[in-house]
Amino acid sequence: MQNTISNTNLIIEKKTNFSISIIVVLLISIYCLMNVNFWKAWKPDKGTPFVWDVKQYYAYLPATFIHHDLSFKFDNDFWLNETPTGHRIPMATYGMSLMYLPAFLVGYKIAINSKEKIDGYSDGFKDTLQYGTIFYFTCALLILRSLLLRYFKEITVSIGLLTLFFGTNLFYYVIDEGEMTHSYLFFLFCSYLWLTVKWHETPKIKFSILLGLVLGLATLIRPTEASAGLIFVLYGIRNKSDFKTSFTFFKSHWIQLAIIAFCFFLVLLPQMIYWKINADSFWYNSYGNASKFYFENPKFIKVLFGYRKGWLLYTPIMIFAIAGIFLSKKYIPKFNIPIIIYFLINLYLISSWWCWWFGGSFGMRALVQTYAFLVFFLCVFIEKIIDSNIYKPLLDNAVKLTTAAIFIFLINLNLIQAYQAKKGILHYDAMTKKAYWTVFGKFELTGHETGQYWTSLKAPDYDGALKYGTEK
Repeated sequence: MQNTISNTNLIIEKKTNFSISIIVVLLISIYCLMNVNFWKAWKPDKGTPFVWDVKQYYAYLPATFIHHDLSFKFDNDFWLNETPTGHRIPMATYGMSLMYLPAFLVGYKIAINSKEKIDGYSDGFKDTLQYGTIFYFTCALLILRSLLLRYFKEITVSIGLLTLFFGTNLFYYVIDEGEMTHSYLFFLFCSYLWLTVKWHETPKIKFSILLGLVLGLATLIRPTEASAGLIFVLYGIRNKSDFKTSFTFFKSHWIQLAIIAFCFFLVLLPQMIYWKINADSFWYNSYGNASKFYFENPKFIKVLFGYRKGWLLYTPIMIFAIAGIFLSKKYIPKFNIPIIIYFLINLYLISSWWCWWFGGSFGMRALVQTYAFLVFFLCVFIEKIIDSNIYKPLLDNAVKLTTAAIFIFLINLNLIQAYQAKKGILHYDAMTKKAYWTVFGKFELTGHETGQYWTSLKAPDYDGALKYGTEK
């Protein structure tokens, strides 16, 4: 009888817990949909999302399906580099265009039905691209939720997802500049983590195919993202003896590994063929001279703490994810070492890039997609606080309330700063210490503050950083 009651309570608890994080995901998705018009830089009667980087990522779609012109002569606003053979090709690969493709096809149909101009840039294409971004992001949250529930309590996962979205610049790169690479890579990395776990549990052919395709697409979009492959290779390694076990496991499933490699290569192949035709090389640096790493001079301090783009200055809540690293062995034993190693290598690559601030952006945008991994450490910290019972009850409650208050403050700070970035109160690439504290927490500036702000900005030395790895 007692067992029956216990089992019944367990079933009820599972059903109740299941709904909490699902509701969180749905509320976040609804919030994104409701704020499309408020946050987007474009409206049907003015502007367009197809500007700057996004226009370059998107270019392959109108070029292929509308203009049938992969020489891109139909538009003079693309970032093209001349190859040794005299052709002009885009700096960007076709990776993001592939991800935009479903939204583009729906937009194409809408344009036909509404008799809009079918050029790939009319209102129907604008709308579907933004809704496509939200669809990918919702799928990412559902996948991430499912994976996190393997390691953490329902309440931890719910708080973790809310904090991740509202407390980091992922919010900005879904709501406002969602068509940039970051929210799409976030989706790919959530999928990649889930597939990594599933493959190591049961190395089936279908998981091998999907792993190769997903990691290949992420690499095609941003080549440095190939470093995430370390998480798959190192998964489950906790000590030296695990290396031998892992090697034996991989050796016994070499066919599946070959499939992963083949599918990874398959995603890159169309781009390589395009480069061969237009640049006479299967592997071509389409960024030209604007692609440099200075590995001997990484800007770690500026990337993490600098007033221009410092990650932990503009996304301070991730300090708790860093704290979670030191507690993670107990909670995510198979993931903690692989993610730590990947994060450090990725941070080194980002810090070594000539333009370590990554142009105009809000915060350190190059790290946004890595939140798919770092959220595990954030959840470690949250669960540790929830389970805290090492002090007297009064002190435990004080710790929990203080932590909650800090989280709420930092989440609000992120939303304020996202608004400031949207309105231009936080400059896109020229922030300084004085400028930051002049506008801190403000929605509007007085005339005096405006003058003080603009005179305290300092534009980056792009030429010096590119040529010498440091600004003059």
